[in-house]
Amino acid sequence: RAPVGSAMPPGPTTELRAEGGGLALGTAPGRLALTATVAAGGMASLDATVVNVALPRIGADLDASISSLQWVLTGYLLTLASLILLGGRRSGTGTGGAACS
Repeated sequence: RAPVGSAMPPGPTTELRAEGGGLALGTAPGRLALTATVAAGGMASLDATVVNVALPRIGADLDASISSLQWVLTGYLLTLASLILLGGRRSGTGTGGAACS
């Protein structure tokens, strides 16, 4: 096994470790974390697009004015933002969410 900080390139017999015990891109958990982060960013962009495309239909179904649609969108975005913050807090504690219970 290669020591931490060695100049040896990653291969089948070497292991890359991030300093401080974090994730390293050369490891399976590091690649999984990167993939999940990229996928989540893509989903957020898709979500914003879908909501904006659906807004005229929502307004027609509810017979809502433009100001009412703005309130619908604001309520949706505030709910989404609070859930994202809560999820980030729970996953960022390092204790599996036990600190937030």
